[in-house]
Order: sequence, then C-alpha cells, then structure tokens
Amino acid sequence: MERDFFTLSDFLTAAREVGGDAHHFKAIQLPVSIVRISPLLESQNETGPLWDALQENIEVHVSSPLYGGDLVKAISQELADFIQKGLTPAQAALLFARSHPAVKRLLTSPSNNNQLTDTLAIQQYTDLSSEQIRKICAAIG
Repeated sequence: MERDFFTLSDFLTAAREVGGDAHHFKAIQLPVSIVRISPLLESQNETGPLWDALQENIEVHVSSPLYGGDLVKAISQELADFIQKGLTPAQAALLFARSHPAVKRLLTSPSNNNQLTDTLAIQQYTDLSSEQIRKICAAIG
C-alpha cells in the first residue's frame, strides 16, 4: 500500500541512518485541537503520531491549538465547562490540546493581552486524564 505521508517511524529510521543511535531528532510539530482530534483518537487505539511519539520518547509541539483563533468563537461556555469547569472557551481548548502525555509544548501566537492571559492561565491546571479526553472526543466527535 502506498502512502502519501511520512510516519514518525520513517523520520526516526532516517535519523538513525544519518546519526546512529545518538541522533538529535527529538521533537515533532503536529496540529491538535478540538477540531483536529484524530491524533488523539488514534492514540487511544495505540496508533498514530501521538502514540508513536510517546513510545519513542519524542516530544510533540502542538501547533494550531486554537485553530487560528476560530475556536475561541466556536466553543460554547457549556463545552468549555464540560472540558474543565470555570475555564474560558480559549483556556478549555488550550488545556484539551495540551493534555496528551507526549505533548510538551503548545505553539501559540497571542496577539493581545487576553490571549496571552488565557495561554498563561492554563499552566496552573493539571492535564486532562485519558478518560476525560475520551469523553470529550466522544461528545464532540
């Protein structure tokens, strides 16, 4: 079967061929958000890039956790409270995107103080459990 994409395994094979076991391939960037839940769903089935990264000790840097800012307007307060009571929609979306164990960084680009405040505010919250992620994915899926 031909693929039109590279897997993490493909990149790790190339890194090992070039640099041996001491290669410096340590992280991947991947879009994960409430509207891009497929990496989370795949991981729950022990497949996909998040699962592979976790198994290979590769960091995941999540891009587009707010889907270009569109999620801030699209998430209802009801959904935000379902994710974590008391969070704003932006904070809930950021916490959701950050909560997989392979995720080490959220790549955001706040353009105003409110966005920066939302980004910084989630640092005080514990990541969602895999069961919470599963329930959220089922609710929005």
